[in-house]
Formats: sequence, C-alpha cells, structure tokens
Amino acid sequence: MTLRITRGITSLPKRVRVIAVTFLALMALLTLMSDGGPRETDATPESLKSASAGEHAVDDVPLAPKSRLDLGASEEGKTATIVTCPRCRLNSLPLVKKFVYHHAKLFEPRLKVDFILGEDPVLHLYDHGKEVEEVPLAKFDWKQIMRKLVEFGIKPIDVTEDVREALEMQDE
Repeated sequence: MTLRITRGITSLPKRVRVIAVTFLALMALLTLMSDGGPRETDATPESLKSASAGEHAVDDVPLAPKSRLDLGASEEGKTATIVTCPRCRLNSLPLVKKFVYHHAKLFEPRLKVDFILGEDPVLHLYDHGKEVEEVPLAKFDWKQIMRKLVEFGIKPIDVTEDVREALEMQDE
C-alpha cells in the first residue's frame, strides 16, 4: 500500500506533491498523538527495564497483596505530578524508582508521572491547578514520598502492606 501511495505521489506535479506529503505527515503525527496510537499495557516499558541495577533490581520486587483501608477521600482540587528521567537518574535512586513504578499508580488519577529525559525527579504539588510546592526527590525514599502525598491530601486508592507500613510509621 505504501508503494502505491508513493508511486501515486511521485507522478503528481511538484506543488501537489508537497501538499500531499505534508498532509500525510500531519495525519501520521495526529495518529500518534491521539488515542489511536500504540499503547503500553505494562506500567514499566520493556525498554526501561534493565539488568544494570544488578541481580536484585527494584523492577523485580514483588508487590505485597492489596487490602482495603479507609483513609478518607482525597481533598478536592489537590493534584500532583512527578517529573523524572526514566533512565540514568531514576536508576541511581532505586527507592524513588520503586515508588514511581510500583506505588504511583495507587494514587491515580490525582498523581501523574511525566517521563522527560534528563530531568531530576521532582514532585510538583498543586492546589486547584496552582503549584504550591516543588519537592526534589533525590533525598527521599518511597515511604517519604507516600507520606508527603498523604500529608498534602492525596490518598491512595488501594493499600498494600507496604503502604500500610509507610503510613503507620507516619503516625508514630
């Protein structure tokens, strides 16, 4: 099919060819940007999983069984975003990486993770769309990140034993 389109375009006058190629490029771009693009079924893309972290990489840590715990509803208008590089910087912080890949999904839809190459891990806290705090995560572990979100008013939907442990430590 691509060969037929290419042959059809090359037989057109130059001005029409430019318009046709531009149109096809825009259509391809829109397809990739829309919901019709390829989707990841795994929370951790295969390209990000590596053995570089050693035999006992954080990716291999099994999740504890889920249980229900009523922490109350998240406060209205409170949202958060974690901006981080998915590669070297995040791999050098295994406890932050554990939160990003294993626990962040428990805080959805109020917590969003944006992967931007070269960015240090930073937690942005918003109240009604206005940024109220920016927290560098380099010195945090996954429990401290979880506590920070709960203190801010963003509660997890499901609670694993790990989450329960992190939140119980907060009460002490």
